[in-house]
Amino acid sequence: MTKQKNNIKREQQRELQEEEASQIRTRKVRFTGGGFAFPAPETTGNTEKKRRPSGKDAIIVEGRPGQANMKKQATPDAAPVPEAKPAQKQKKQTAARQEKQDGKPAPNQKKQDTRPAPEQKKQDTAPAAEQKKQDSKPAQKPKQQNTRSARKQAKNESKTVPEQKKPEAKPAPEQKKDRKSPQKNRNSIPAADTKDAKPASGEKLSVPVQNPPEPKKNAPAQNQKQNRKNQKKSAETAVTQPAAVQTVPVPEPEKTEPVSADIAAEKMRNNKKGRKPADARRNGRDKRTQPKDHRPAGRGREADTVLDCRFSYSGRGFGFAVPVEQGNSPDKSLGEDIFIAPRASMGAMTGDLVQVRVFRRPGNGHSAEGEVVSVTEHTVEAVTGRLTVAEDYAAVKPDNEKLRVLIYVPLEDCEMIGAKDGDKVEVVPDGEPCFTRSRSITIQRRKHNKYDEVPFFDTKGRITTLFGASSGREANYAAILHASGIRTEFPPYVKNAAAAAAEQPLTAAGRVDLRDRVIFTIDGADAKDLDDAISLDRNADGDWVLGVHIADVSHYVPYESCVEKEARTRGTSVYFTDKVIPMLPEELSNGACSLNAGTDKYALSCEITLTPTGQRKRVEIYKSILRSTVRGVYSEVNDLFDKGDESPYREKYAAAWPMLVEMRSLYRILKNQAETRGVMELEDAEAQILLNAEGFPVEIVRRERGDAEKIIEQFMLQANMGVAETLRAKELPCLYRIHEEPDKDKLHAFAVYAHNLGLPTFGLTAESADENTSLSDKLMGIIAEASRREIGDIVSSVLLRSMMKAKYVATPGSHFGLGAETYCHFTSPIRRYPDLFVHTVLTAVLPYTPDGRLTADTPLPPEAMPQMLAAAAPERGVSSTDTEITAQQTEWKIEDLYMALYMSDKLGQVFDVTVISVMKFGLFVQCSNLVEGLIPAPLFPDAVVNEAFCTLRSGGTLYTLGTKMQARLVEADPANGRITFAPVEEK
Repeated sequence: MTKQKNNIKREQQRELQEEEASQIRTRKVRFTGGGFAFPAPETTGNTEKKRRPSGKDAIIVEGRPGQANMKKQATPDAAPVPEAKPAQKQKKQTAARQEKQDGKPAPNQKKQDTRPAPEQKKQDTAPAAEQKKQDSKPAQKPKQQNTRSARKQAKNESKTVPEQKKPEAKPAPEQKKDRKSPQKNRNSIPAADTKDAKPASGEKLSVPVQNPPEPKKNAPAQNQKQNRKNQKKSAETAVTQPAAVQTVPVPEPEKTEPVSADIAAEKMRNNKKGRKPADARRNGRDKRTQPKDHRPAGRGREADTVLDCRFSYSGRGFGFAVPVEQGNSPDKSLGEDIFIAPRASMGAMTGDLVQVRVFRRPGNGHSAEGEVVSVTEHTVEAVTGRLTVAEDYAAVKPDNEKLRVLIYVPLEDCEMIGAKDGDKVEVVPDGEPCFTRSRSITIQRRKHNKYDEVPFFDTKGRITTLFGASSGREANYAAILHASGIRTEFPPYVKNAAAAAAEQPLTAAGRVDLRDRVIFTIDGADAKDLDDAISLDRNADGDWVLGVHIADVSHYVPYESCVEKEARTRGTSVYFTDKVIPMLPEELSNGACSLNAGTDKYALSCEITLTPTGQRKRVEIYKSILRSTVRGVYSEVNDLFDKGDESPYREKYAAAWPMLVEMRSLYRILKNQAETRGVMELEDAEAQILLNAEGFPVEIVRRERGDAEKIIEQFMLQANMGVAETLRAKELPCLYRIHEEPDKDKLHAFAVYAHNLGLPTFGLTAESADENTSLSDKLMGIIAEASRREIGDIVSSVLLRSMMKAKYVATPGSHFGLGAETYCHFTSPIRRYPDLFVHTVLTAVLPYTPDGRLTADTPLPPEAMPQMLAAAAPERGVSSTDTEITAQQTEWKIEDLYMALYMSDKLGQVFDVTVISVMKFGLFVQCSNLVEGLIPAPLFPDAVVNEAFCTLRSGGTLYTLGTKMQARLVEADPANGRITFAPVEEK
């Protein structure tokens, strides 16, 4: 009786297991022929995840975020992947089984599809379950008569495979031993998708039919159609499948992207070890599909703020966006930077203009956070950097460290152009106008059956220019010029036009003849473009009459001529340590337009009448012809001022000496008047690099400025202010040079900086404003105290960074640094385009004056207004400002190159240095020869940096601005102009 109850109980459990098994999806497996089943590769659509290569084969994964197009290079040693048994063979196995059990041939089955099909609904499995129940009823009686050994084996099998259905047909005695052997292997992988029915003697195990997973909603229509077809086949196969073949229930899989077998195995190993998956260890370099919205829950779009920003990439996936002021200033409550998560940057590069949606404002210890909604302007069109060539890849690291990207380049490019490891090259985007980080490449190589990851590449490029070894002077020099976009050669047609203009004969007709007056130039010893000459007289009223005579470049360079267009493109001449890249061809800059001594030259003269106290009374502008008396040199004139008749240059300047004495007296008057006006004279130390015959720097000295330099500076300021006032009075076009007052936030930051140094800052900020003292006077008071404490150069450089950048505009404005209400550039038309533009305006207007002279009171007819120049002025101001900034930055890079070259053979030497800046990453120090370098903060034991107070504390030593110390040179890299020191421990 008890035995019968147990049989009934086992029968109920078996029916319950059958019902549960019919409602659970199965997975496709691949049978290896040895009694084990492994999951078959998962597919997406009709594309299968490819296996990793063997040997040294490289996989290049290339695409935009959310894509993974894997390309094999070569896999000659790849091991073959076991394939699933053909459907025909499986059909024969099923037929043999059914014939053995039922005593008649099995019905024909349709060919089984090995590809994945959509998930089958629960009701689709009902016919199969019913069929299984019907087929199992006749077999119930013999099952009750099973032997004890058979029941024991069935019990062991149910323990090995959970929820496994017991065999319904009595197995042959000779097969019992074979059926036990797979059970004993405890290391085997459970066949989660196989039906473990025990075949009779001589019968082969068949691969079960399964319910494939449901297709993704975004699958292609063709794949969905094929999946529906597979689903139909699966339903038909399930009905005809014998009851003895079962499936083992598997857990419901998560709806994630399909992954390859290798990745699945890696995740399994990581889970066992408690490690994070590989994609989580890549610091935001995951290339899966980016989410559409990165905002925290509960944030509505109506509360978001969209700003125009400049993007900055960190090199670690995330970035920052700095709002760009347009019209009204952006909300200052957002802070300086907006954090952009790795998946929210849209592949923007450093310098790109982007639109950012701000969804989290600063507060509770968090900074502002947002996402890039669009990239409005890509800015990185080409990159120069150092090439690294390895066995399986080549890469370029940009010289501009702010980019913080690594660019992959094909090895074929290196072979084609002959580039080697360590060369300086230029790369451009591969197939795109500008670089973006939305295209990424990862390369993996396999050695000794282990994967060694090579660097992660942010984007891909192609080599266009090879400069040479990155450690050499010529290659770095050429790369800097090439990257800046500065033109080094003139087109032939421009040179021909300039040469033709320079050959024009000179005549005094229509000009004021000044050839019998003492007029001379004063410039540097190596100057070749002498564009300004000076003279000084007294009139009957006892006033000074200062003459500033500038080369008449507009006579040789007509507006809209090819030479003028070339000058407009260049914007300015660029002065390097060993060469000059002129704005005009040498036929004009060093020839016809240069005011060489003893040669007749055309000039545009500006006579300024000054009272004995230095006040301007009258400004008169006219065209002239002159002959320079002497070619003055700054150092010679300074020696003459110092030694007088004892100077060896006394005879050379005999004709000009009386005038030089008067000029020195007027300079002192003008200097006092400038101080009263509020001119800011900041101490700006300038380095002079001396080269040998081979062009290698051999010495760096401080450039000194004497009275000769200051005389020319004051006289040029008077002419520039006088011309600007005249053009403004007559409402004529002009490119004004404006300099706005410091931004309030920057001024407050400087006040905090100066206060932390113990400098007097009372009255500098709005909270302590003093209306009786101008802002410039307050700032100069701080500089004076800093100079007394021997840190004037340091504080001046910080103040300069706090000031606004001067620029060219078409509307008049004040110049804060010079204390001038109106100012323009008039005195250097050979080397600056804004000066040439002003000359062009004057040349167009002077023919309409009664006597060829223009003053603020001269009447002008309406037709005298140069409408074309007035319309072009705004655009010319913007382009002139841009070219000036480019030239200045290029000059600084060339100077850094020569300083690094100068220090490159002094590694290990100890220098006396002075701390000039304190940053969170270290101290910037300056040698006595003005060479600057960085001492990284990690080189100081237990360094504690306080940027607000400009201090770094290491142990018991406190370093601040002006601290003198010793440092050892550890690096001088000419490729990027970087110089690094290490602190020398005090004994």
